Amino acid sequence: MPFENFVEEDSNSELKPSRGDEVSSSSNDIPSNVIPHIAIPFPSISHIAERIPFLHHPAPRELTEDADENQTPPSRSLFVNPRRLIRVRPKNRRAPPLRPPNSTSNKKLELTRTTSSYSESLHTHGTRRLKAFVHFIPVPSMPKLRHPKDPFECFSGEDVVLLAGYRGSILRDAKTKKRLWVPVVRAGLNIRKIDLAIPLDEDADEHTEATVVPDGMLTRMGPVDFSNKLITKLQQLEKHGKCRVHIFDYDWRISPHLISHRFQEFLERLPCNQPGMAGHPASGALVLAHSMGGLIAHHALQSKPHLFSGVVYCSTPFLQCISILGPLKRGDSFLANHDILSAAATFSMRSSFIFLPESGECFFNRRTREKYILEFFDYKTWLEYGLSPCVSDVGSSHDHHFPSLHPTRTCSMPTTRRKSLHEDVGLARTKSQAAKSTTPPRRDIEPHMQSDAVEGKNYTLRATREHAIEYLKRTLEKTRKYKQELFAEPKAPMPPIAVVYAVNTPTIRGSLVERREDIKTGNWWHFSFGPGDGVVLAKSAQLPPGFSAVARIKTDRGHVQIMNDLKAVGAAIKAVILAKQSQEVEEEEYESDEALGEVSEEVLDPAPVEVSELSEFICS
Repeated sequence: MPFENFVEEDSNSELKPSRGDEVSSSSNDIPSNVIPHIAIPFPSISHIAERIPFLHHPAPRELTEDADENQTPPSRSLFVNPRRLIRVRPKNRRAPPLRPPNSTSNKKLELTRTTSSYSESLHTHGTRRLKAFVHFIPVPSMPKLRHPKDPFECFSGEDVVLLAGYRGSILRDAKTKKRLWVPVVRAGLNIRKIDLAIPLDEDADEHTEATVVPDGMLTRMGPVDFSNKLITKLQQLEKHGKCRVHIFDYDWRISPHLISHRFQEFLERLPCNQPGMAGHPASGALVLAHSMGGLIAHHALQSKPHLFSGVVYCSTPFLQCISILGPLKRGDSFLANHDILSAAATFSMRSSFIFLPESGECFFNRRTREKYILEFFDYKTWLEYGLSPCVSDVGSSHDHHFPSLHPTRTCSMPTTRRKSLHEDVGLARTKSQAAKSTTPPRRDIEPHMQSDAVEGKNYTLRATREHAIEYLKRTLEKTRKYKQELFAEPKAPMPPIAVVYAVNTPTIRGSLVERREDIKTGNWWHFSFGPGDGVVLAKSAQLPPGFSAVARIKTDRGHVQIMNDLKAVGAAIKAVILAKQSQEVEEEEYESDEALGEVSEEVLDPAPVEVSELSEFICS
């Protein structure tokens, strides 16, 4: 077998290059220690050769005059064992020390291993050398896979305020500090008596703090999470200085006007509304409001918009929530307690009347679909149709008390009545879609139009009938005024507003009756449904006329858990913050344009100068 170059190794001599003419594979003259080599072209890049640490560089040999001119230059060749045998070094054997490359031999790359049975072989020296070799292997750059950006990362030190809705704040006894709402086991089982009624005097709701005090937001009840996940997320951001979390807990039983006034005072005390705080002007707070809390926040927004940097309304019933008619007519219950939310207690709560429809649309003829318009803000309507047993006895003897109904629950109603219910309901979606809808696990803190409270002592009212009628007349008038203020046209520029609502749960939008007399007798058991979250219709959750939303986010959560949807609430928060930043940029540009306009006017029309002043200026 012919070959050109080979290396001759002698145990008593150094490596010497030699040359042969033609050697046959069958020749016996070839010594056993002669190994053929193959010359592979390699680019002569000196700095790469110097930085490869695992190469063993033998001592350079000076070329003599007898060296053949046809010999391959060492700088252009790489000697590799043709058999490419790689032996694994024993673990207990230490790697030889690294030798600095010689400047005269850095153009000759030679892979050797002296412990091999062959003259030359690939020689490895541990993991460090392998990593160094891998470091010089070109690897194509791959795009990094990034997770979707967290919408809550857009915070930059804002004050975030959370408002709960109707029955959404914890109430405690001012003296004993025992919880009144939501009651614990003893009160829930009606073992301990709780009275949440407010006296019907004109200014009685202004002095409720002497007996009942709010104590935080109701974030969860048993396994049901209302807003605990959202608050935990915001508190984690607060630890990193992203925002400051504030919870406005209030007595949800008192007048909406009074709550709005206290909420405005609360916002004025925040750091973001202190002028000159940290060298910055007052910027306003970002408000996250749920249900009735949105009605409170919107009223405060109409009065003092400069206290807000943005608002996110989560299922706020701007138009109506007719489910309140059930507790006002028959009372409501919590677990086994039928007295804590009796008809008399609900009637004494000033905030209960804010959900009444101002349009008067609630009852429809079951056959002709005719609308029976009722003036809910006229006390005479309550006396005529017996909408509350506290002011009228109309229909009290004919009222039907069936078990609680809900479109996603099974009920113990008679079969014929249940069949007619499903025939007459005007569902916004098909039955298959309704079956896939997300249903709240429990709805004990929500008002039920189809209340299952038992008639009897829960109608007890500690006031005379005349006193109750006078209270009703006064409260309806104040509530109507409050709702009109909500729908008033904005007089000043408003901060960005976002809306979070649901459309996947059938929600009561009206009651179907045979005739008007059924309204008086309380035969409200045939309902018409529409898209919503189970309590608030999607149509009712939209902003009033004159207001525009920067984002309208849909969610699949129920009413009490809508703030727990971090994806939907986070998207609304991000939209509000980005819109606020764009508004600030536009305001800065507008101010700069005004400043340039003033300068140009001064240049074009300079102020007149008297001759005496001009002469003094020239002389000076």
